[in-house]
Amino acid sequence: MLRLAALLMILAQPAWSGAWPRDRGQWFVATSVELRGYAGADKAEDMSYYSSYYLEHGLTDRLTVGLNAGLGTTADTDVRAFLRLPVLSQGSRKLALELSVGKIDHKPYTGVGLQYGRGFEVGGRPAWFSVEGRVEHVVGEEFAMASKRQAKFDVTLGMTHANDIKSMVQVFNTEIEGTIYPTLATGLVVPLGGEFSFESGLLFDLIDGGRPGLKFGLWKAF
Repeated sequence: MLRLAALLMILAQPAWSGAWPRDRGQWFVATSVELRGYAGADKAEDMSYYSSYYLEHGLTDRLTVGLNAGLGTTADTDVRAFLRLPVLSQGSRKLALELSVGKIDHKPYTGVGLQYGRGFEVGGRPAWFSVEGRVEHVVGEEFAMASKRQAKFDVTLGMTHANDIKSMVQVFNTEIEGTIYPTLATGLVVPLGGEFSFESGLLFDLIDGGRPGLKFGLWKAF
């Protein structure tokens, strides 16, 4: 249960949250749902889902704060609050430190991570590349005697096309007690107007294989 909850919380994060700070006073909110086991399921209850909610706010020009929460059929409610502070900014290159606290499956959680991002152009179109590494600690029922350490290393490559449509490819790598669980995700974000955007994508388990999961979401920046 703990491993699944950790993996789902990682996938729930919006693709362009990372080293780039949110401007002072700006908000970004997103909600999404992931469906797995939909292919071949005889009944709706045979499928699994995970819904997530993400919010971040530019508290100052340098400090971004936020909240990430999720709930699904195979994981209890998970909530994580975070703050992100840039530590290096050289042109299109950004490096940020993120600290987070919360609960995973009602167990205390802490995390510290570094996020690197770089913007560039491909054929005259804006694109970006980001890398994120994080070490996390989850305490079990018996506290230190049952604590778990886990780490993550994620890579994202994205590009903005005509009409502000964005495409992304991401690789999520989660390490839990010496075992690595990789996931490949593809995504497409289409503006709907009024600062809203619609996200859709596929999730591929690189270990177990099988049919991909589906992800749908709605974003708003204001």
